[in-house]
Amino acid sequence: MKTIKLITIFILVLFVSSCSNKKTENQVADDKNLAEIIENEPIEASIFDRLGGTDGISSIVDDIAEAHLINPVIKDVFLPLKEDPAHFESFKVHVKEFLASGTGGGVTYTGKDLNGP
Repeated sequence: MKTIKLITIFILVLFVSSCSNKKTENQVADDKNLAEIIENEPIEASIFDRLGGTDGISSIVDDIAEAHLINPVIKDVFLPLKEDPAHFESFKVHVKEFLASGTGGGVTYTGKDLNGP
């Protein structure tokens, strides 16, 4: 019985010593390499930039507006806008501003307040 306890204690000491927080030279070198990678990592572009900036968002909004005009489920909401071209363009400008502002484009939204009446 003493032998089993002695072996168990030995294994436990071995296990604890192998789980210590001491870093090896390879771990320290890996941490230095990681720091270099983090410092040299390029800054990720904003969503606005990844969408193509002002031109990209403009194209997206124009495509979505046209898709809504032919979508049988929602076209009745958008067809009255098309009957007044000036209002339709104003609507698209506000959507473009809203998306550009929300995606990091630095644009100020000038449309109606979205918090209610």
